[in-house]
Amino acid sequence: MRYARMKRGLSLEGLAERTSMSPNFIGRIERGTSIPKSFTLYKLCKELGINPSFLFIQAEKEYKEQF
Repeated sequence: MRYARMKRGLSLEGLAERTSMSPNFIGRIERGTSIPKSFTLYKLCKELGINPSFLFIQAEKEYKEQF
């Protein structure tokens, strides 16, 4: 998600403002220390212009790399 945010030229604060979320919360999601609800992920993806399935594809790739 961080890559998509940076690619669109959005700061953490900018994305937080557009989604009515706190920058700290979005930062925790990006670092993997917070697990958001599906609606929250959808809202972030919509603002970033990415398909939510992209997140699962990335997660699958990372999982496979570990094993």
